[in-house]
Amino acid sequence: MISVLLFLSIGLGLTGCGDVLASPRASPAGIHSRQRARRVSHSTVFLPNHEIPNPAFQTRNSMEDFLTPKLGWKLIFGGAVSGSQAATLFITTDGSHQWHRLDQISAALPGDKDGVSFLSQNRGWLAGSFFPGSWRVEPYLYQTQDGGRTWTRVILPFPVDKTNAELNLAPPAFFSSTAGVLVGYYSSVPKTAPVGALWVTTDGGHTWHWEPLRGRRMGPLAWRLPHPATLIVTDHGHSWITRDDGYVWHLS
Repeated sequence: MISVLLFLSIGLGLTGCGDVLASPRASPAGIHSRQRARRVSHSTVFLPNHEIPNPAFQTRNSMEDFLTPKLGWKLIFGGAVSGSQAATLFITTDGSHQWHRLDQISAALPGDKDGVSFLSQNRGWLAGSFFPGSWRVEPYLYQTQDGGRTWTRVILPFPVDKTNAELNLAPPAFFSSTAGVLVGYYSSVPKTAPVGALWVTTDGGHTWHWEPLRGRRMGPLAWRLPHPATLIVTDHGHSWITRDDGYVWHLS
């Protein structure tokens, strides 16, 4: 496991061309057109050898996820053609001074990309949603075992009686090397519950369990949903809260 140092801030924005991008310090300038506004969080919590959860940064056309202060990934969003949103994945190993392109993943993974999160330098997930009308309503989740170079579809347990509204997934949030949650919401129906869908893992994302929308416990991981869009997760005595369906987490 990569050793983790305290992470204070990461510059946002993009300049450059080709396979290497420079990322000077700047302020967020909006959001991707199909995504809701999200707060930028610089509040991170560290457990031994693991940052929990990874700090994510949203700009107008990209999303960054850092595993350590030096190692991170950037997903750059593009336009949509024939039900497939363009997206390109980059990696940095020097704290965002240089970004190297890994793959253009839009053609192989159709749908609307919403973000990535990584549990280790090799294992990570890409979450998003399928375009309405082009796919049946089902969770959009892909996994990589080689740091983002190749991706495979994750088939999640999913109740078949759910609404036909578009289901959006936030990237998974991990609170230890084994325990994590995957939060989803339905974008085109009024919310009558804190979140639209919730999956839980206690084995590092190898298996995911769909959970009814109520608080409960699974091993050391416990969660409750006190308000719409709000989820509180507790693991080994530490608690984190999200108020935007799982996109940004803070120590509770």
